[in-house]
Amino acid sequence: MQLKLLTYNLFFNKALEKIDEVVTSQKPDIVLLQEFQTSSVGFTPIEKLGYKLANYSNSFLKHGTTFGVATFYNPGKLVVRKSYSIDLPRSIYELFLILFYGGNKPRTVLKTDFELKTSKKKFTVYNIHLSWFNTNSLRIKQLKEVFKTIGTDGSPILVGGDFNYPYGRRKFELFIKEYNLHEATNTILYTFEKRFLKFIKLRWKLDYILYHNIDTITTSRINITNSDHYPIIAEFALI
Repeated sequence: MQLKLLTYNLFFNKALEKIDEVVTSQKPDIVLLQEFQTSSVGFTPIEKLGYKLANYSNSFLKHGTTFGVATFYNPGKLVVRKSYSIDLPRSIYELFLILFYGGNKPRTVLKTDFELKTSKKKFTVYNIHLSWFNTNSLRIKQLKEVFKTIGTDGSPILVGGDFNYPYGRRKFELFIKEYNLHEATNTILYTFEKRFLKFIKLRWKLDYILYHNIDTITTSRINITNSDHYPIIAEFALI
């Protein structure tokens, strides 16, 4: 059976108003959102498209509004068996935000165990948003915290989201190989684009989809510019 996964950083919900264009055209089975407003303002538009919330987790405050990560799914095709958040090590920048804004919520990753309704096949999905203002050393440390929860039963695994990993590509490849993960997004050159001083375009590859024990069919960047990130869609064959 084919399975489609979408990951999208909404740029503090700025891309939410047109997410229906992405979702209705691509028809993903699982939607992973980052920098998502975790309230009815965010939940309702996605649920109106026919999706159900698997789980969400708050990550940080901005201008008094709470943002985080959220995982949605197609309830006609999938069942949630278990979902929980994994606390990640903090960056120095995030510790500064605690002192400045208050609160004590670490950045988190959502781990959700799904089951196909028809075949009862089980698989796990991770929704990731790693720290921005820091080094790759911290991001590797955060990923280790996540990947130590990977089981050894051979079940299919999908990992998607905003890794905020703009450099050190070779080290990243070697690291995910240690966990027997493969990259579905290796043909995509960049997923983030921002203008600097109106004349310079910054283009980085920050968003990834990884997989294990599942066959990838297609992966593509959706060229819609409502966010500073592009949405990424990948299709897999789950046998």
